[in-house]
Amino acid sequence: MRKITAIFLAFLMLAVVFLFAASCGEAKTPESTATTTNVNAATSSTAENTAKSSDGGNDQTETTNGGGTSLITEPTDTTSADKPIDDLENWDGRTKLPGKENIDFGGKTFLFASAEDTDTGWANADEIWVESLTNDAINDAVFERNQIIGKLYNCTIAVDDGGWANGFDADVASGGGKYIAACNEYLTTAKAFHSGNFYNVLNLDIDFTKSWWDQAYFRDLECNGKLYSLCGDFAYHQMKATWLMFYNKNVYEQNFPDTDIYQLVRDKQWTLDKLIEMSQQATKDNDGDTNITFSEGDHADIIGATSHPHNYRGLYFACGEFFVSHDENGKMVCAIESSGRGSDVIDKIRELTTSDFYVEMGYTNVRKAMENNTALFAFECMGAIQLMADVEGLRLGIIPMPLYNEEQSQYYHYVNNRGSEYGIPITYKNMQEAADFFTLFAAHSQKIVRSIYIDTFKYTYASDEESGEMLDLIFDTRTYDPGYHMELGTSMDSTLSSMLAKGGRNQFTSAVKKYSANINNNIEDLETKLAAIKDPV
Repeated sequence: MRKITAIFLAFLMLAVVFLFAASCGEAKTPESTATTTNVNAATSSTAENTAKSSDGGNDQTETTNGGGTSLITEPTDTTSADKPIDDLENWDGRTKLPGKENIDFGGKTFLFASAEDTDTGWANADEIWVESLTNDAINDAVFERNQIIGKLYNCTIAVDDGGWANGFDADVASGGGKYIAACNEYLTTAKAFHSGNFYNVLNLDIDFTKSWWDQAYFRDLECNGKLYSLCGDFAYHQMKATWLMFYNKNVYEQNFPDTDIYQLVRDKQWTLDKLIEMSQQATKDNDGDTNITFSEGDHADIIGATSHPHNYRGLYFACGEFFVSHDENGKMVCAIESSGRGSDVIDKIRELTTSDFYVEMGYTNVRKAMENNTALFAFECMGAIQLMADVEGLRLGIIPMPLYNEEQSQYYHYVNNRGSEYGIPITYKNMQEAADFFTLFAAHSQKIVRSIYIDTFKYTYASDEESGEMLDLIFDTRTYDPGYHMELGTSMDSTLSSMLAKGGRNQFTSAVKKYSANINNNIEDLETKLAAIKDPV
């Protein structure tokens, strides 16, 4: 069923591309094609290509990627796309963005330096550029977005795959300015954007209150009016790295046939207490050894809840707790000092993590337990669900992380440091052009990429319509703790892990006394460093 749905989505994407092409006029002959190749896509078309581009300026585009060539028919006429649309809510991303109808980039190539692919599955070049249509819905959404932006605004989007490590620094040092942006996963860039080589994005002519920007990113990571990177709906790896829960519907329906878990979420009754209650009820010691463990035999235990060791952070942040937050004046502060309930939160989480029905294990076994219908709940980043897409008979649902209690104002979801963020180098001299491009890149991505991304998870990776509703809720309640993402609270982070382990104990009060000074010093050091950066105006 999953494969059939994936094929349906892929054909739907193809239909959208070709219907768009048909509405804009007949394609010209192959003689009018253009080939875009290599790392200097804006200036060269002859060398072996190490950068890739999606050309929006031609009726047919021949894209190459080191040996393969594909000819794709593109739309030719944008007359209808130039008509203004008054209602953003009804704008579908396939015509010019209201308020930006007059933008024409004059054939400009916007080149990104992306992360190097290290076979971790987190290199982010594919969220910027893809070579061609492949019948993969997310791939084809990225391709379509680039073609549409290229046609509407007369530009080309290109990526230097691995350019972050192999060329970006040298270009900045020489003042070259060929890159519109550099992007990488947080794991290696937590501090890199504070080098003085990037624009303070808060000084750019960008309205970050628009829904295609990740509001939490700007709210949580801004420091005294400064932020040197940005994140919007083009960064689907950020969605992929979002920490959440999923559940096995086969196991769930055997145990709770009359309980709608999605309604529990809507009614804000999806709490740690409810999670503990349901996990305990579903757990079964099928092998009779009195221990609940993972196995793949005929008498495998049914595990109530499972994850790997990194889940401690997801549970803590889900309760609305932070290492570093902002006070009423917008200043970063040490949050563990002001929590007031941190110790109680640790006690409540420990009711889950130290119980027999919660089994911590490696990444692969977490997935196997779900695939074999031997676990009810699992905690992971969203990307883990994709790895189970082809498992026959597996039915998954997606749900938010639990509330601490019903009085908590909202759900919270932290983003693992494998997500991607983007910085605009100060060597890119046209600040207004950069602002306009990223506004368009984010806005069109929301309508074309994010919507398909959610639909793919809803219909291909999960098994119901409500999972899409849950994903919207999850993405709209993401958080970015500076203590974690900017490495201001690493001491507390490691202690938290030991407190929530089965052999640990609640040491929150003593940890606050021990680490608050260090966190406050880290905040002060960051403020001093950022204050020393002289931002272009």
